[in-house]
Amino acid sequence: MTIVFEPPKGKEKEFLEQFVQSQAAYMKTYGRSANSGVKVINLVPTEPGEPLIHLMIYRDMHAYERAKKIFASRESLSGYIDGHVKNYGGYEIPREYLASSKVYLSNVLTE
Repeated sequence: MTIVFEPPKGKEKEFLEQFVQSQAAYMKTYGRSANSGVKVINLVPTEPGEPLIHLMIYRDMHAYERAKKIFASRESLSGYIDGHVKNYGGYEIPREYLASSKVYLSNVLTE
């Protein structure tokens, strides 16, 4: 799965300096979790205006199917993030960043 966060117009610097840094740190920790069932690769922008890209590789079909349900719609994703923040903290995504994000789901054809 690929999540592409585009910076909102007029907030490119804030996006790069605050959001990208916090998300990169959080996803680095999350991606190392042995029980998460997912490998996370971050493509982090270096210039204002560039997107933040999370590549998530799921270890098994069950984990992938669960992710598909979470990321199926903005409403599902928003609910998941709200619950995650309440339970674990540290995963804050402003609504305007969600509004300018895109999620791509795909299957691996070969290993």
